[in-house]
Amino acid sequence: AYDKNSESTEFRVYFAYTEYLMLPRDPKGRPIDQKAVSVARDEIQAAIETLPEFDHGHFMLGRISLDNGEPGKAKREFQQALNVNRKNVQAMRQLRLLNMRGAGDSSGGSAFMDKLKSLFKRK
Repeated sequence: AYDKNSESTEFRVYFAYTEYLMLPRDPKGRPIDQKAVSVARDEIQAAIETLPEFDHGHFMLGRISLDNGEPGKAKREFQQALNVNRKNVQAMRQLRLLNMRGAGDSSGGSAFMDKLKSLFKRK
């Protein structure tokens, strides 16, 4: 399949993202091979520059950023995916989860989790 579609930008992006998803992970779920992460990011970023309407590319960059402990960057990519395609359910879901957790906020705290903790304090 790769030989027949290697010229297709979208195919190369999905191929790079699939390779990224298959990378060995540390106990926290982060990829061990950061060089391979960079290669996948670069491939996806190049595709976005070629195909600006490719919302899945922004979603993929968001997932890579999230997996690598960069929630602020992930949030921006998910938002960009929605700017391109407001019906991207995956990006909506990820943004909702990040907002619930307060991840990627400038305050760095989790307002939602802080509120829950205050409600269920031990006495």
